Amino acid sequence: MAVEAQLCPQCGGAIHFSALQTELVCPYCGTTVVKPAAPPLTAPPLAGPPTSFEADARRNQLIAEMVVLQRRLNVEGVAAPAKIVSLQPMHLTVGAGAGASGQLFSVVVEVQPAGGLAYTAQAKIAVSQASLDKYQPGAQVNVKVDPRDPQVLVFEVRR
Repeated sequence: MAVEAQLCPQCGGAIHFSALQTELVCPYCGTTVVKPAAPPLTAPPLAGPPTSFEADARRNQLIAEMVVLQRRLNVEGVAAPAKIVSLQPMHLTVGAGAGASGQLFSVVVEVQPAGGLAYTAQAKIAVSQASLDKYQPGAQVNVKVDPRDPQVLVFEVRR
């Protein structure tokens, strides 16, 4: 998952925007920080919707980043309860095999760390159609939070 580092303008704490995140709440002082606009492209954007190849490449890259992050935080992450605030489809399917197909979603959660103040963060998750009802707004979930950056998290995997 591509992450862009920045300093909070209020307290100077390190904050990290994920690739799709446009704003976040500083975990140190509570200030809402808006991600600066990206510089204009030097080449004109491609006309029309992405091709099947472009969509496949984007999906494969996202899944690879999610797997690496999941593996790291399964070992290093701090477990915390969270509540799903919103769930937005990314319009990318995964696992189009026999009965295991699902969709990628961008999920906003309210993390409730032990001994700390609740805060919101954003993550991506692949959800099968059969499990979709478990990830609706208001649902309680368990997450693993990066101890170096509380905005980076994954959903806890139960085996």
